[in-house]
Amino acid sequence: MNAPTQSLSPLEWQAVSIGLREVENCGCGGLNPPSRLSRLWTLITGSEPIRPLADPRLEALRQFVCHLHWDDREAEKLGQELIGLGYSPAQVSAIAALDRP
Repeated sequence: MNAPTQSLSPLEWQAVSIGLREVENCGCGGLNPPSRLSRLWTLITGSEPIRPLADPRLEALRQFVCHLHWDDREAEKLGQELIGLGYSPAQVSAIAALDRP
């Protein structure tokens, strides 16, 4: 008998939600280090860029959701990374399905 697929924790769903909101707002900050121009912009405006989440597992979830929308190849790599971090293939597939219309 197969064990049921383990659900994500509320905190993990929150990381997924953050990624979805960032995609919706046309940005996925924190995926790349800030450029000189973006650091200057922060200095001038005081507007802070999006920072990575402190927990590496949660940050991997957020990045996976962002890359699903912008970069399929990187999303596939991150999907494998999530599996390596202990998420099941079914969980990764369920999260990936959220980005599809």
